[in-house]
Amino acid sequence: MENLKKLMKDITIRNFTHDDVNFIYENWAENKNWQGCLFKKDKESIKNLIDEWSTLIYHGKYFNQLIIVFKNQLVGMISLFEKSENEASVGVYIDQYYRQQGIAKKAYLLIEKLARKLGYNILTAGVLKENTASIKLHLRCGFIKDSICVNSKGKQQIKFIKRL
Repeated sequence: MENLKKLMKDITIRNFTHDDVNFIYENWAENKNWQGCLFKKDKESIKNLIDEWSTLIYHGKYFNQLIIVFKNQLVGMISLFEKSENEASVGVYIDQYYRQQGIAKKAYLLIEKLARKLGYNILTAGVLKENTASIKLHLRCGFIKDSICVNSKGKQQIKFIKRL
């Protein structure tokens, strides 16, 4: 419990800003769709993407893409996307160098707090069936397996659900 309290002091989530462009460019930009985001190897495109995220709207619904900060280092991102009036979908990505440290779990606690504040009472998440680390994370965070489906890329995905 003491470790979790210390970890909670070291982790924050915040909106992306133009100050993050160089980090994204140097670490995540690959000219391909990556973790659900298209980070082109072009700083102006990254700026435009951050500007788009700042609207908090995607396809006419609430959407918030946040950066995860651990000990003043940018280590990943987490998103919250409205599915319905009461339900939001959440997704998390942690850079490989920062995995297995409890960061994703803490980021989930922070995004759950935001979801409650916004009035959502159900969170869902989709995880590829072969992603055992993410499956374990979601179970540790209190999600339950709801169903299995095939995603748009033809891969089996587990839908997790959590009541807030």
